[in-house]
Amino acid sequence: MNSKFEHLQAVLSRHESALAQEDAAGVASEYDPNAILIVNGETFVGRDAIQSFYEQLIKQLPKASWATDRACFAEDMAYVEWSCRAERVRVPQGVDTFVVGPSGIERQTAWFSVISIS
Repeated sequence: MNSKFEHLQAVLSRHESALAQEDAAGVASEYDPNAILIVNGETFVGRDAIQSFYEQLIKQLPKASWATDRACFAEDMAYVEWSCRAERVRVPQGVDTFVVGPSGIERQTAWFSVISIS
C-alpha cells in the first residue's frame, strides 16, 4: 500500500466521521483551502463556501444515519456510492467522486436527491 492511498483513506475517514458528528467545520477542514466542490450542478469554492454547504446539508438531514454502499479507490481518487436516512427524509442513493492532494480534498463532485419520508 502506498502513502498516497493511505493519505486518501485517512482524509475520507475523517471527512465521514465529521459528517456523522454533524460538524460542518470539521468536514470543511478536510478540504484544500482552494478546493472546488460541485453538488447537483452548484459550485462551491474554498473552505468557507464548502462549510456553508455542509451546514445546510446537516440542517436538511439532521441526525442522519450514513452508509457507504460502494467505494473504489485509485491513487489519489475515490468514487463513493452512499445512502442516508434521517427522521423525515432520506437519500436512497448518492454518488461522490473525490480527488485528494497533500493538503486535503482538492476536487469533489456529488449527486443526490433528498426524498421526504411519509
